[in-house]
Amino acid sequence: MLFLCAGTTSFAESRVEPDELFALSLKELTEVEISTGSLYGSTLKDAPSAITVIHREDIELSGARNLATLMEQHVPGLLIMNHSEGNKIGLRGHIAAENYKLLLLVNGKNLTNMVYEGVITEIDQWELGDIERVEVVSGPGSVTYGTGAIAGVINIITKSAKNTVPALSVGVSYNDTYNSKGVNLQYSRASDDWGLYSYLSYRETEGFGSPDYFKLNPGEPSDNRHIGKGPDASAPPQDYLADSRGRPQIKAHVGINKGDSFSAWLRYTQSGQTRFFTEKQWKFDEEGNPVKTDNANRSQTRSLALSMDYRHELSNNSVLNTSLTLDSQEYIRYRYLNQGGANNIKDYAFAQDRITASALYDFQPNEKLNVIAGYEYTHIDVGAPWGKSRDHLWIREGTHIISSWDNSVYTRNPDLLGRPNPDDFLEVGHGLSVETHSHLLESQYVLSDRHKLFYAHRLDFPSIAERMFSPRLSLVTTLNTNSTLVTSIQRAQRMMPLRAQYLNNISENSSKLETIDSLELSYTGTLTESTSVNLRAYYNDIKAVGFTGSELEFLTDYELFGFEFSATYQRDNLKVSLSHVFLEPLDVNMNDDLKTGSSRNNISFSDYYYFTRRGIPILLESYGDGLNNWPKNITKLIVTRSFLNHRLKAQFNAQIYWDFEGSFDEMRMYQTAYDSFDRNTLSAAEQLQFDQQFEDFKQERLLLENQDAFELDYNLSASLVYRWSNASSRDVQIKVFVENLLRSSYRYNVSTGSNQTAPERLEFLDKPRVFGASVQMSF
Repeated sequence: MLFLCAGTTSFAESRVEPDELFALSLKELTEVEISTGSLYGSTLKDAPSAITVIHREDIELSGARNLATLMEQHVPGLLIMNHSEGNKIGLRGHIAAENYKLLLLVNGKNLTNMVYEGVITEIDQWELGDIERVEVVSGPGSVTYGTGAIAGVINIITKSAKNTVPALSVGVSYNDTYNSKGVNLQYSRASDDWGLYSYLSYRETEGFGSPDYFKLNPGEPSDNRHIGKGPDASAPPQDYLADSRGRPQIKAHVGINKGDSFSAWLRYTQSGQTRFFTEKQWKFDEEGNPVKTDNANRSQTRSLALSMDYRHELSNNSVLNTSLTLDSQEYIRYRYLNQGGANNIKDYAFAQDRITASALYDFQPNEKLNVIAGYEYTHIDVGAPWGKSRDHLWIREGTHIISSWDNSVYTRNPDLLGRPNPDDFLEVGHGLSVETHSHLLESQYVLSDRHKLFYAHRLDFPSIAERMFSPRLSLVTTLNTNSTLVTSIQRAQRMMPLRAQYLNNISENSSKLETIDSLELSYTGTLTESTSVNLRAYYNDIKAVGFTGSELEFLTDYELFGFEFSATYQRDNLKVSLSHVFLEPLDVNMNDDLKTGSSRNNISFSDYYYFTRRGIPILLESYGDGLNNWPKNITKLIVTRSFLNHRLKAQFNAQIYWDFEGSFDEMRMYQTAYDSFDRNTLSAAEQLQFDQQFEDFKQERLLLENQDAFELDYNLSASLVYRWSNASSRDVQIKVFVENLLRSSYRYNVSTGSNQTAPERLEFLDKPRVFGASVQMSF
């Protein structure tokens, strides 16, 4: 089931249980409390942020292999692309080579990697049985969550003993296409006052063994552009979604609660799967003879988090909520060609340790006014990976951040591939340390029976950047008993990932912050007893910031207009959810100071000035008005039908993407650059070289056009779930599913703009048809 609506952020359980949730009317569903988007408990129809709620039954019905693809199915306008380290999530035109414009929460607690990659630790997990629901904010969320919440917020809400969950359940799952096998175990127990919920999963995945990675390559003599499959290929393509270095995915979660006053949970995850568009690498024996091939590009993550919440009622109209969260994340990227120990590391090996403490005072002096004010403190230490001494720290951001040149394990043999550069490194001893003090305020005032006014702001004072201020003002108007209008205006701010922000700070450069000024209008209504709709329009003025290698720079000032529509029809045994999102760039202006021909604008080609770096340089200048990587139109459809008194359920879901104008803009920009080039400035030898270069480009363009990529892209998936129960309270659920049923969909790679004689960044994977099944037995 899919809704585009609004939400709140305290860790509050839904007021209804999942089994009851799908028996509610559509009007009642819009009044269910959610827990993402603000400090207040709010309902779907009247909160100021756009949010999609993916419920437990949605997860159980879906054949999605991980959280990223689950959100791709359900969240209007959300799309997924690939990059070397994993899935990249796009929302409202924001997508990058790292997920640092999003925040990842678990039960309302920030578990985002603030150093590198951002949202990474949970979205590629294949086992989702511990999740009660997922709430996804589309659009700015900095007013509540602070830096990073520019594009959106993902809040995973785990099951607890408060939910209707079996006392014991065991599940197994198998994905044939990726040769992936998993097992999970969950146990729950509740008394009058105390509750316990626990979950453990283990999954091994060998990956898809013969992926079709398409990548332009003017140096390839044949017409085959699928990596590792041409006549001159030295090795087959790297497996897609194989466990990195054979280490399985693991998830473990334990949560306890004492009534409504105290809750705590402990969570561990580990993951890492191959994705990069490359060939496998050969392994050699001691005599230098090739023995076998293995996957080359591999990274791994681990995360451990402990969180505690306490609610204390001070009086009849005031409550104090306190929270303490400790989390640690390890990230390691491996370099296959350097074998053995620390030599097998490429650019990144670190752990991020974070302490977050908060106190929120909730005061309601009368029926019209409610105020929540609070303080949050965050301290982050970045050091060596788990269990390693400080000399194992390595983070790259242009320069190499290491413990010290004399002691680092990575500088002891400079002859190995990819070692830190002796002319460009920074010594940080034990690591980096950053702290942030934050003030939060939210208030609501009832103006009349029909109007409520909301004001909120967040002030962040980080030790490595200037103050960040994110305010929001919203007016909620009840048009009638079935419809609500919400108008919001807000500003959100974000600093760069800690590695870049830290370097900028110690260089004493000005601390530029990315800023979004947003105006949004939303209408939610139940047109009939069976039909509900949400219409939403927004305007964003964005000042994008990037790290150019030495300092932070304003990259581009651009304006976006978006329109989002979603509707749900529910009657008897049929449920249909439809959404459509349209996004239009209104104006894109690259920073004139960066138009030197050496800096690329990775947001759009509509304002561009860049000289290619190989062969005869050509000047790439502005073309078109599309966004890189982004289709103007995205439509999603989910149809669910139940049979046999709800024991059998079938679901079909489809995603359709079209108008990838930004991708066509890049190719046409190249064509214009070649067509307008003045060959008279070249020598005779250079003219021959240029002519050959031009012919190579035209050949690459033809090969890409023959693939029908970046055109109409659509994906159709289906699943079938049967649930059998007997009198002894045993429940068995069997699910079979197929993804990309028609083999009609590509998985594109994030493009930050090309620098060769032809656009090498327009690459993609032909997504395979995927089959899988699972069995879950509950007692």
